[in-house]
Amino acid sequence: MGGVDGFSCSAKAPKQACADVLNFLVTKDTQEQFYKAFDAPPVNKDAQAVVTEPYLKSAISAYNEAPYVSLWLDTLYGANVGNALNTAVVNLLAGKGSVADIISTVNSAAAKG
Repeated sequence: MGGVDGFSCSAKAPKQACADVLNFLVTKDTQEQFYKAFDAPPVNKDAQAVVTEPYLKSAISAYNEAPYVSLWLDTLYGANVGNALNTAVVNLLAGKGSVADIISTVNSAAAKG
């Protein structure tokens, strides 16, 4: 499901149950249903035929042909730092912050662990 391009489980999660849930999320049927409910393009290639919008078809094509796909930066950073980044960017766009504020906010969140 594009945009939520990564699911994982805690290292403390029951391994088989986690694997079962992750495998369920990427099945053809689940991906098709998720697309129909939320317009999220399926990453399961067998489910991609259900997509009808030309703009999503072109996005899927680019995704499938890409040599690699990267996570959103806020996702890569994790919840604490990612949320701090998002909040600081929103503040900047609202005229309530600066680039320097983004850097200090992200650094502060990272220092907290």
